[in-house]
Amino acid sequence: MRITEFRYFFGSYFWGYQKYQIRRCVDNSVVFTARGRNGVELSVHKSISAEALELLGHVIDRLNIWAWNSFHASDDMVEDGYSFELQVVYENESSINASGYELYPKDYNQGHRGLICLLNRFLEWEVSDGYESG
Repeated sequence: MRITEFRYFFGSYFWGYQKYQIRRCVDNSVVFTARGRNGVELSVHKSISAEALELLGHVIDRLNIWAWNSFHASDDMVEDGYSFELQVVYENESSINASGYELYPKDYNQGHRGLICLLNRFLEWEVSDGYESG
C-alpha cells in the first residue's frame, strides 16, 4: 500500500514545535516540507525522491506505528505540555490518525525516534535525490 501523504507535528510551547509533511503530487513528484516554531530553526521545502514514501512505509510497518491509529487522548490537567499529531494517508484512502497531549500510544517513544531519524535523513537529501546507503 503506497503512502500518498504523511504529516507529523510534535513539540511543546517551551521547547518548540516541529512539523513535517511529505506528499505525493498529481504528477507523482514528492514534496517534503519541514517547519519549526517557537525557537526551532527549521524551514525546508523541496522535491525529493518517491523512495522517501517507500522508506517511510517500511518504518511505519517495522515500528508498528499503524497501531497508533485512532489514539486520541489528552491530559488536560497539564499546562504547556508536549503534544503530537500524526496523519498518514494511503492511496486506497485508508489512513492512520493519532494525536495526544501528554498522553501517548504504546511504544510512542520508539516510533517517534524512528520517524525522526528518517525525517532527519530526508533533510540531508539533495533535491530529488534518493537514499544512499553507506
